[in-house]
Amino acid sequence: MIIGYEAKRLFQNLSGLGNYSRNTVNLLTRFYPWNSYLLFTPKRSELFVPPEQVEIISPVSKFSKRFGTHWRIFEIAKIAKEYGERYPGTLKYIENSENLGYDANIRNLVEKSAGRFCFFMGNDDLMCKGALKVVASALSRHSNIGFVLKSYAWFDVAPTQINQEVRYFSEERVLKAGREAISFCFRRAGVISGLIIHRDASQNASSSNYDGTLYYQMHITADVLSLGSSVKMKKRTQTPSTSLAATRSRLSTG
Repeated sequence: MIIGYEAKRLFQNLSGLGNYSRNTVNLLTRFYPWNSYLLFTPKRSELFVPPEQVEIISPVSKFSKRFGTHWRIFEIAKIAKEYGERYPGTLKYIENSENLGYDANIRNLVEKSAGRFCFFMGNDDLMCKGALKVVASALSRHSNIGFVLKSYAWFDVAPTQINQEVRYFSEERVLKAGREAISFCFRRAGVISGLIIHRDASQNASSSNYDGTLYYQMHITADVLSLGSSVKMKKRTQTPSTSLAATRSRLSTG
């Protein structure tokens, strides 16, 4: 997997988000060394010494070096497109022309997505090796699936050092569409990382009525679950999130 980060703060910020960014990349390269990591920054510094799996990409032309904002907006998109062409079918870069806000952005992602299901991940989340196969297996064994409910955990320093785990069931379970599925899954859909939902059903539920008052994924979850069912799997998937929270997915479908 190739993972790219907008890394200006990583190289320029001495504290706060800078420390967080550097720690995140160091942990990723240490515990997920099979991935390749791209760091996009207008300017390098000695604050971060890149590990072997990390490639630093900076502006080359005089114009881009002088106008870093231009480079970050246009050059990153260009580089992402080049990688998409290099690895066809694995990367599609979409950039909003304006800041849509959280809810409208989720709605926009659903609209622009393809396939039967949307699998949401944050911009610096990790997905456990084999997670997609685990999810695909459960979806193939159950019909009328609309939503996947995950269990998750928090860890310290590394994904192997879990300090708290949230697990809803101890076995695979299907929740009936309607009241049963909605009452159990609605609030638990608040965490976007690892959320899996039926694409067409979500698109049919598209609405801006709740923007700014309710996480958009909770709205579409309730709507989708009124029609579909839920599944929990015996085999888990683990998704460490950006905040170093690891989600172990169990399936619930709506």
